[in-house]
Amino acid sequence: MANIKISNLPTVTGYTYKDVIAIVDSGSTQTSKISTGYLLNNTVTRIADNTTSQTNTFIGAGSDVNSSSTESIFNGSTKYSGVMFGVGTFNNSSDSIILGSTGGGGGVSMDNSSASIMLGGFRSSLNNSTRAFQIGSQDVTLDNSLNSGQIGCEQGSVQGSYKGIIIGGNSSSINNSTEAFISNSRNSSINLQGGNSGTIIGSKSGSISLPSPSAEINGIYSSDNVTINTSGIQSVSLNSKSLTIGGSIQGATMVSVNGSNALHDWTTHTDNIHTFGTETFTEVNGGNVSGPIDVDCSQGSFFLFTMVGDTTPNFINLRNGQRFFFIVYNNGSWAVPTATVNGAPGTVFAKNGNLSPGNNSYSKYVATYDGINNLLFLDEETGFSAV
Repeated sequence: MANIKISNLPTVTGYTYKDVIAIVDSGSTQTSKISTGYLLNNTVTRIADNTTSQTNTFIGAGSDVNSSSTESIFNGSTKYSGVMFGVGTFNNSSDSIILGSTGGGGGVSMDNSSASIMLGGFRSSLNNSTRAFQIGSQDVTLDNSLNSGQIGCEQGSVQGSYKGIIIGGNSSSINNSTEAFISNSRNSSINLQGGNSGTIIGSKSGSISLPSPSAEINGIYSSDNVTINTSGIQSVSLNSKSLTIGGSIQGATMVSVNGSNALHDWTTHTDNIHTFGTETFTEVNGGNVSGPIDVDCSQGSFFLFTMVGDTTPNFINLRNGQRFFFIVYNNGSWAVPTATVNGAPGTVFAKNGNLSPGNNSYSKYVATYDGINNLLFLDEETGFSAV
């Protein structure tokens, strides 16, 4: 039989797939040909007729190539399409691997993907993706994504994302996002609308859903039922519960907060605070002042001024309940005829209705702002000189 062409060999009966491999029966008396689907371990797999692959490999597939939902199939794949160890479908993909896959009601699939890998998959899919991975996951999907993947996940989903990664957790998803990351979280989601850099770690029911693709660098850490939905950037929740950072808020940090929402940009919010060490403030030096001046209270909490003429301060950019301090050196006998908040008369209150900084000496002021009534209260201490 050595001189007979494979095309002229008798075919093993009962199978109609692509005939390319010559075999010898157990008694070595008959040389026949068989489908390329029969490769290792006496298992049934197949390469469909429209496949042109030269390097597909099957190990451990289903037992009924015609009707079983657990058969392994390469379909429409090109040369160097990959390796399959287990059960699944591998359609129109290239340079990819399925290892240790199993069925249990649907099997696994890798369709229209390239340079991707699925290890230990169960009822999962990895479709239309490039350089993507699923490892040790169950009931997960990964579609239309690049450089993305899931490890040790259950019921997770990565869709339409670049560098979207989920590690551990249950029922979490990353959609339409760039450089998004979820770890050890449940029922959490990131949807950045094309924006980037969202992170959820060790959380439950966390959500980062941004209306603007320019928003970025938002994170939820060890928090429960927290939502970041803002057109702003760089907002963070840490060890908090039941709150929202929304609207146009940006740069807000929520630390150990329960049920309160973010109020101010570039501000740390917390329910309670205890300081073991020293409390300090940045000093804002206003230099020499006279005439009408604006005191921008958003710049700090401790101000220094030297009066070189009569001065009428106008306090701007205050926050509800804000407290601040300022020290004034009166370089002569200059006066403060009046003061205002945001230019409104009758909004600054002092004892006996006047401010009288000591002549040629220092005066200290403690200010408290009532944002509800737009009133600023000044406590004045005068006559400070060197001991």
